[in-house]
Amino acid sequence: MELLADAGVPEATSEGQLAKAQRVVQALMTTSSDITVSSFEHDDRGSSIGASELFGSWPVPARCAAVWSGFKGNVVGQLDRAAFDEESIPAVSDDERKNLKGGVSVFQNYATEPFFAFACNRLGAREFPTPVIGFDPRIQGTMLHLCLELFWKEVVTQAALKAMNPEVLDSVLFGSIEKASVQLLYKLEWRYGRRMIQLEQARLKSLLMDWMDVEKARIHPFEVIGFERRTEVNVFGVELTVTLDRIDKIEVAEKEFKAVLFDYKSGAKFTYNRLNAGKLTEPQLPIYATQVDPKELDVDSIEGISLAQINAKKMHIHTRSSFSAQLLGGKAEKNDVCMPIEWAEQVEAWNEALEVMATGFLGGVGWVSSFDKALPLGYEHLEPLL
Repeated sequence: MELLADAGVPEATSEGQLAKAQRVVQALMTTSSDITVSSFEHDDRGSSIGASELFGSWPVPARCAAVWSGFKGNVVGQLDRAAFDEESIPAVSDDERKNLKGGVSVFQNYATEPFFAFACNRLGAREFPTPVIGFDPRIQGTMLHLCLELFWKEVVTQAALKAMNPEVLDSVLFGSIEKASVQLLYKLEWRYGRRMIQLEQARLKSLLMDWMDVEKARIHPFEVIGFERRTEVNVFGVELTVTLDRIDKIEVAEKEFKAVLFDYKSGAKFTYNRLNAGKLTEPQLPIYATQVDPKELDVDSIEGISLAQINAKKMHIHTRSSFSAQLLGGKAEKNDVCMPIEWAEQVEAWNEALEVMATGFLGGVGWVSSFDKALPLGYEHLEPLL
């Protein structure tokens, strides 16, 4: 503070702050000929916060003359909870259907709990806001997606990636991060500061260098043919806009290619059983695999999906396809989906699960499996609704 004051920054001193506040008040009071100024006496913790004297003298606060006389009839604790009116959730009307928000979260939330989808996607409940120290994880995830998109638009194939020496790869990654920063991070310098942005860029570079080792290790040559594809889709009556991170054309044998859809995940605690049809809490790729016409993605058929986990604690590719579940090599495991018939069965199971969820959501299903079940983190404020 002393350095700022010595440098002549007005707001660094109490006098400078007062002068600034006076200018603000003067500007406010000239905005209209009829202005009302009000003030709380106490904040939400009960602390006194007297009115600002910058607005002049204030009248004595008027007190409420009403006196609380207790509950009428003294019936507290005598409510008959066995007598109540049954309530039901109405089906989604045609007008409401046109204005549904949330995209694939309709299915994510329904798989978590039908009530959760009703609360979030129909009543408009949102996660309770919490302060974030450092970069917002959503901004970090967006930057990761953007960097990878820009990188693969330039490099395109695994063969080109493998041909790069470390210095060239470092340079190309740096260029992708810099271009992505121009589109996003540098616009947030007012919020995070240049030093914090530089640290995030260094983190991204280290993370992506490690990830490229995973891409090089894939046993089938591939070409990246699609980036951030947005598609309008009707999933059994639920209209959504879904975004696909990436499409790979994989050479499984000489001159034989398969199209596989990719979704990036940057979390450390991600589990792959979220793709299981019985508890489909990761529905985006299954929606693409079952509901989107392959021709809209410029491919003949969709032969598999992959979740790419890109996190400093874990780098992995989880695949379910008609030809392999181990893009990084290794033996097939017991429950792998890696044969044409297994892939067809998986697609059918996803299709049936999506139909059940869409029908239930649109029909007004909003039950909870257990009243003792905790709601997802950040939504504890919805518990009274249960």
